[in-house]
Amino acid sequence: MRYILIILSLLVFLPAKGITDMKESVMEKKLQTRTPLTITANEMVTDNINNFIEFTGNVVAIKEQLTVIADKMVVWGTKDQLNLKKIVAIGSVKITRGKKIATGRQAHYFPNKKKIELTGDSILYDGKNYTKGEKVVYYFDQEDMIVTGNKKKRPTLRFFPNEEKK
Repeated sequence: MRYILIILSLLVFLPAKGITDMKESVMEKKLQTRTPLTITANEMVTDNINNFIEFTGNVVAIKEQLTVIADKMVVWGTKDQLNLKKIVAIGSVKITRGKKIATGRQAHYFPNKKKIELTGDSILYDGKNYTKGEKVVYYFDQEDMIVTGNKKKRPTLRFFPNEEKK
């Protein structure tokens, strides 16, 4: 059943890749390596010994077409402070990219592993379609996801097939 949910989720959230999509994907990867990450918040506290910056209050992070909104965000860097190591968004997390929206109570982003983990009543929207669960792990490279629930709430997929025009 878990594999069916994963496959259906992939059909909902991942567009078919054509030549145009592949060209856009290559261009997007090039842009992501050169474009800045901009974060605004009510307060920012740095800790250079532990290599992190903590943002609190109305946090908004933007990188290209990706926007992350949260109550709090902690950004860890490498020791040389040249690259991101991990980002954690906490409280009322909302991630948007184009028409796709993901929400949850907490999000962990791991750039080296190219994955994001959403926890706490996580929901992924794509128009009217959605997938929800207690935890969603999304792998950017493979465009795969794992959705898990708990005893009270099982993973749910709501999918509206495209209707052909007459």
